[in-house]
Amino acid sequence: MITTVIACTIGILTTIIIAPGTNVSIPENVSGVGKEPPQIPSVKDMIVNIIPSNAIGAMAQGDLLQVLTFAIFFGVALTMLGERAASLRIVMNQLNELMMKLVDILMKAIPFAAFALVAKAMGTAGVDLIGAMFMYVVTVIIAILIHVIVTFGSILTVLSKRNAIQFLRKMTPAIGTAFATSSSAATLPVTTKCCENELMISKNISSFVLPLGMTVNMNGTSLHHGVAAVFVAQLSGIELGPTAYLTVIFISLLASIGAPAIPGGGVVSLSMIFLAVGLPIDGVGIAIILGLFRLVDMLLTPINVLGDAVCASVIDRRLKNVEQVKDQSAVS
Repeated sequence: MITTVIACTIGILTTIIIAPGTNVSIPENVSGVGKEPPQIPSVKDMIVNIIPSNAIGAMAQGDLLQVLTFAIFFGVALTMLGERAASLRIVMNQLNELMMKLVDILMKAIPFAAFALVAKAMGTAGVDLIGAMFMYVVTVIIAILIHVIVTFGSILTVLSKRNAIQFLRKMTPAIGTAFATSSSAATLPVTTKCCENELMISKNISSFVLPLGMTVNMNGTSLHHGVAAVFVAQLSGIELGPTAYLTVIFISLLASIGAPAIPGGGVVSLSMIFLAVGLPIDGVGIAIILGLFRLVDMLLTPINVLGDAVCASVIDRRLKNVEQVKDQSAVS
């Protein structure tokens, strides 16, 4: 959770500093922005209104924080019921599979729609929009480098007592597989092999931490959420305040935990964040992100994989220290 929050924060700050979406004139009919600016609730209102009075109403109105809160309580209650809710769990799993299939179908059509929308906007904005697209990718790359060097490097040096450069070198096969497949799930066998054979991490730890991290530890996805939200806000001329940034980080944390470890899995969670902070999900900004998502996803998936390996390395180091203390106590 800590590394995910840090990743999203780095993405937000990097995009604010570089400002890839500024100085671009987008026509109103394709920007996706309404006449009235979106109303971002204050922190107080967000906390007070986080519990829905009507779950169905929250879903219909697109109040994502209330929907997420209801989903969490629903999942906890479903777990507590155990076998008495077995049939309902089957239905929920089947519904999830159905939604994923619909997303897969839409993902195949999105590139054509995104191309049409970007082409229309480019006819008015000209080469400035191409420059914004290029700077968007550059911003993602810079944010990734900062996260790998500063966050992962610090964790490896301080908590895991490893050389960060050697760690990255030994993880090269997993990084390459993640880059090629854009799937943490497909990379898991290679990640496990690198951790156990190259980094000498205990099999007991790798077999538990890595599959769990593949599902809940999405540093690259969260980083991209921060970059994309600020980029679209800049492109659409929407001013995001501190409350909106905190909302992006909070929902990104929850959404990245539930994001499927498949190519394009972060697109669904990205739309949740846009709706929560009032960003357009039908304008040229989201079209640019969707059009470039396959390329960007190839850069983000290795960060997801590295985050899992870093966490496994830290846990391995801590448990070995505990075992050493136990051995010393037994000898004495």
